[in-house]
Amino acid sequence: MSVNLENNYSTRTRDWYVNIVLYLLPLLFLDQYGSMFTISAIAFTNSLSAYRDAEVPYSIPQKGKKSQAMIAGALFCIVFVFSALSYYGKLDDGLRINGVVLLPTYSILIYYIVPILWFLINDRDTLTAFFRIDVKLVKYIGMVCLPILIINLIMAWYFMEYDKPKSYFVQNVFQFVFTAALAEELFFRGFVYNVLKKFWNMKAAMLVSAVIFSCWHLRLVVPLFESINLSYAANLFAIFMLGLVNVIMYEKSKSLIPAIVFHALINGAFKDALCLLKVMIMG
Repeated sequence: MSVNLENNYSTRTRDWYVNIVLYLLPLLFLDQYGSMFTISAIAFTNSLSAYRDAEVPYSIPQKGKKSQAMIAGALFCIVFVFSALSYYGKLDDGLRINGVVLLPTYSILIYYIVPILWFLINDRDTLTAFFRIDVKLVKYIGMVCLPILIINLIMAWYFMEYDKPKSYFVQNVFQFVFTAALAEELFFRGFVYNVLKKFWNMKAAMLVSAVIFSCWHLRLVVPLFESINLSYAANLFAIFMLGLVNVIMYEKSKSLIPAIVFHALINGAFKDALCLLKVMIMG
């Protein structure tokens, strides 16, 4: 019995060291697509689960009904159509204030509307939990995002060139937070993943939601089909990894806040916020 306990402890200790190395990987090797940050986030999350139970216990979702599947599928198709129309430039020009494009198209609002209406009708408790925040969650977010914060701080303060106007950075920060991170996490991790989990097991729902999230980026998928391009393929893989780590963080915490923050940072919200600050300081 004691031998088994020792072996178990040794294995967990080794795994913990491996996770720490992977966590620090972005500080040693930085790829242009941000895949190292996603691996780092998964490693840190995994190191936590190896030593204590998740702070929010996993919920067992009720099995979905066929009518729910049909409605969810229809809503999914509607959002995809709007996304495709937006990609081909068939929709409005969005919200512009003083020449700054805050929303590239108003159809992005459907990413908010569909999940909110779905959960208001079917599961208000889950909708409320999406934005749960507490001290432990803040600490978790801080540690998960620490590597990307450090790298962004170094890049923005010492290596970035500032030949862009203030409006460029304002536009980027707003879009990275509200158009990308908040809207996409609410739709893909909040709506798509939770619906899939009602009909499939958790791991399958995680993988499929991450695949859907990566394939949704038509600006990469369409050119990839037109001509084999390793750059597009690498970028799609990085987006798949982002979708995977975000759904893991959501499943662990039952809150979308970690995924939203991490998504915004991966897109460059913190880096561009620092650039904006530096431009303002330098006049």
